[in-house]
Amino acid sequence: MSLSGGESVNSLESVEGVVRCLTTAKPWIELALAVLGLGTVALFSALLWTIKSWRADKSRLTIQMATLSEATAASQRIARVAERERDFATQERDLARSERSGDQSTQQMQMRKAEVFIHDLGARVASARSVCSGDSAAFWSRPVGRMPKFDCQMRDSIPVTMFANQKGGVGKTTLATNIAACWAEQGEKVLIFDLDYQGSTTGLMLAQAGNRSTEFKSKIDILFDNPLNEYWPSIAIDRIPSLSNLSFVPTNYSFERIERCSEYSWVIGDAVEDVRFLLRRIVSSNFVQTNYTRVVIDAPPRITLGFVNGLACSTHLFVPTVVDMTSAAAVGLFAKQFDQLREVVNPQVAFAGIIGTMTNVAHLTASAMTAADAAERATRSALRTNDDYFLRNAIMRRDAKVSHSTEAGIAYLQEPSTRPMFIKIADEIAKRAPLKRN
Repeated sequence: MSLSGGESVNSLESVEGVVRCLTTAKPWIELALAVLGLGTVALFSALLWTIKSWRADKSRLTIQMATLSEATAASQRIARVAERERDFATQERDLARSERSGDQSTQQMQMRKAEVFIHDLGARVASARSVCSGDSAAFWSRPVGRMPKFDCQMRDSIPVTMFANQKGGVGKTTLATNIAACWAEQGEKVLIFDLDYQGSTTGLMLAQAGNRSTEFKSKIDILFDNPLNEYWPSIAIDRIPSLSNLSFVPTNYSFERIERCSEYSWVIGDAVEDVRFLLRRIVSSNFVQTNYTRVVIDAPPRITLGFVNGLACSTHLFVPTVVDMTSAAAVGLFAKQFDQLREVVNPQVAFAGIIGTMTNVAHLTASAMTAADAAERATRSALRTNDDYFLRNAIMRRDAKVSHSTEAGIAYLQEPSTRPMFIKIADEIAKRAPLKRN
C-alpha cells in the first residue's frame, strides 16, 4: 500500500521514515479532527486513555500471569504431594503383603514347632507311664539316653564295695562303717559315701569325729550337681581326725529333694545327662582312684537315685541280712532286681556275697543255716549261677556293746571287744573284693 508522496509502508521501519510519515500525515489528521470537531486536546486525551488502557490490561495480564504462576506452582506442589502419597501407599501395600506373607511363614513355623512339641510331650508322657508299670528296678533299668563308656574304668577301678538290701533293719550301716574303719586302721585309705538321706552313716562318722551337732550340711548334694563343681574334693569330703585314713561324704535330708528333682527330670527326658551315672564321675575320677585304696558305699534300703548311682559305680555288692526265712525271701527278690539293673547300669559289678547279721551267737544255728541256704538258693536262681554267696564263717551278731558304742562313734574304734568280729568279716570281704581285681 502507498501513502501520499509515494512512500511505502516499509518506510516506517526506520525513525526517519516515521518522522516523514507523521509530517506527511499531520495535515490530514488535523483535517480529520477538525472535521470531527475534536482538536489536539482530544487527540492527546485519546492517546492517554489508550495508554492507560494498555497499562490496565498489562496490570491485569501481570496479575493473571502471577495468579497462573501461583496456580501452576500449587498444582506442582499438589502433584508432588500426591506422588509422595502414592509412593507411601505403594510402600504400605507392599509392606502389608510382606507382613501377610511373613505372618503366614511365622504361623507355619510356629505350627511346626507346636507339632514337634506335642509329639515330644506325648513321648514323654508315654515314657512316664511306661516306667510306672513295673517295680523300682524296672523304673531305673529302662534304656534312656546315652550310657557313659565307663566299662574300662570300672574294670581297672579300685574296689568299690556297696552294702545294700531292700529290707531295712538288717544292720547295713553298722556293717559298712565298721568294715571301713577296720580297713582304714589296717593302713588302707578308705572313702565312704552315705547315699541314704537319713544320714545314719554320716551320724556315726560325725560322732567319731567328735561332732555332736544335729545340723550338718549334706555334701553329697554337691556331687550330684550338673555341671560338677571342679573343687568338689575339697568341699565335699570330710575326714576323721582320729583316723586319717578314713574319709566320708556326709548326707542329710536335703538329698531327698535332689533325688526327687533329678528323678522327675530324668523321667520326662529333661535331664542334661543320664542321672544314673552322676556319682560314677566321682568314683572313676583320678582323684579318688589315686588317693584311696577302697571305696565303701552305704546304700539306702530302697531303689532310689542314690541307690542306682551307687550300683553304677560299684565293683562288688554285699547284701547284709537277718538270717531267717522271711529275710531269705527278700534277698532272693533283691537279687532279681540287682540282675535287672546290672544289665543296664553296670555290667561290671559283681554280686559278691550275703552277710548274716543280727544273730544272737557267733555261729549260725541249724535254723539259721536253713535260712542261709534258702537265701543262697534264691540268689543262685535269680542270677543263674551256682556260686557260693553266703559268708557262713563271718557273721555280725547282735551285740549290746555295738549298739551302745554308736553313741560315741564307730563300734570298731570305740569298743575293743568288737574288733575280732569285724576284722573277720572285713577279711572275708577283702578276699571277695581284693585290691587288685581278677
